[in-house]
Amino acid sequence: MGYTKGPWQVVKGNNGACDTWQVEAKTPTFHGTIADCGFITAIYADGTKKPKEQHLANARLIAAAPELLEALEAMLNGYGGELPRLDAIAQAAINKAKGE
Repeated sequence: MGYTKGPWQVVKGNNGACDTWQVEAKTPTFHGTIADCGFITAIYADGTKKPKEQHLANARLIAAAPELLEALEAMLNGYGGELPRLDAIAQAAINKAKGE
């Protein structure tokens, strides 16, 4: 089974209880949430609110996955055997992204 093709984008969403960072895809075959990446703001017991930058960073990384995979595949096809160590690293990342 393949993954949902990109592009994916980071959007502000709401999980019914609070605002969250979400990764969404809008393609001809799929329109919906790929991942819910956590709260935009954490509210602590003392009532203070602090932004959760790590959740946004995670959402951005997830949203970049289709492009990262495409770049690695292009790099691997472009270098094809000239740099065996780089080929092995790129192939491992591709396999992980594809769940192989």
